[in-house]
Amino acid sequence: MRNSLGVRTESTGWRDSWISDKHRSWGYDVPATDIDFMLLEYDRMTPITLIEHKTIGCWKQFGRETVLRWHAPVATLADMAGLPSYLCLYEKDPAAFYVLATNERGELLPGRNGCFGKEMIPMTEKQYVAFLYHLRNRPLPSVLVDELENAPIERHMDSLTVQQGQVPLPIDEEQVMEEVE
Repeated sequence: MRNSLGVRTESTGWRDSWISDKHRSWGYDVPATDIDFMLLEYDRMTPITLIEHKTIGCWKQFGRETVLRWHAPVATLADMAGLPSYLCLYEKDPAAFYVLATNERGELLPGRNGCFGKEMIPMTEKQYVAFLYHLRNRPLPSVLVDELENAPIERHMDSLTVQQGQVPLPIDEEQVMEEVE
């Protein structure tokens, strides 16, 4: 649904609708983006990367192009700050993370098979936390090694289709798509 100026109105109820509706009423010439859950990762008080987290359902519902368009200002902000930028899609149960570098600095950081590049990388919780420690040039503490969930995404590894810019889908694709609808 759109307001009288043609700007989309709040449709999900996930945000504070008053400020969202108020800002949208001001028109297209004052664009803004809602950042779902952006974290400025830092080490010793020095910023090291920007990571925006979104549920995997958001990607499935709105699609790759829309989600990346929404994320573009975050990647631009990271570029302006000289930081790598990532979009991290996540599933809660079982915990799984799908990480995509969204600027050149992020693409150049070491990932699987060399550098991240433009590939969406599926990670278990343990792999994702190890990645966060790696960004800080620190090893994953041994106390976390046994605590963190590692098996769930590995169960799905053979069935994941990872192509450039596409999110891998869980084994039962039809069930997931029904849940989104």
